[in-house]
Amino acid sequence: MSSSVEEIKERLNIEDVIGSYIKLERAGSSLKARCPFHNEKTPSFFVSKDRGSYYCFGCGAKGDIFTFVENFESIDFLGALKILADRAGIVLERFEFKTTDKKERLYILLEAATIFLQNNLSGEEIPLCYLKKRGLTDTTIKEWRIGYVREEWRSISDYLKKKGFTENEIERAGITKL
Repeated sequence: MSSSVEEIKERLNIEDVIGSYIKLERAGSSLKARCPFHNEKTPSFFVSKDRGSYYCFGCGAKGDIFTFVENFESIDFLGALKILADRAGIVLERFEFKTTDKKERLYILLEAATIFLQNNLSGEEIPLCYLKKRGLTDTTIKEWRIGYVREEWRSISDYLKKKGFTENEIERAGITKL
């Protein structure tokens, strides 16, 4: 998969990708715009074509073309990879969550669980109000990848099994108990 990522970065430049989402203005050797990730009146979002990265001095958002598409489209890395691969004209080989390294599979499992729990939190009024009362901001919730477990106690286990993980792996990762 990393070879596909590098190939996409070679074919697509950050100026064209971000410029297709927001209006960029030249600012010396960089480009600037109003940040799409928070409300602002004056531009604090800068794109460096040389470095292939962006940074917002207002909210601290930063990254490359993949993180921009992830955050702008509210999708995970694989979704951003598919969008950018289509745009670059690259056919992705089918990626499976299969590896013989047990430790690597647990990392992949935990990432899938994190995404599931983050998605559960969005749109849940009561837990979001609770977090805000505790002093957390939307930015903090997003940066710390805070999630929520609904009362549907089997939902995360069922989700992970559909992703190809075994009950033993789910238990070893500490998600469930047998």
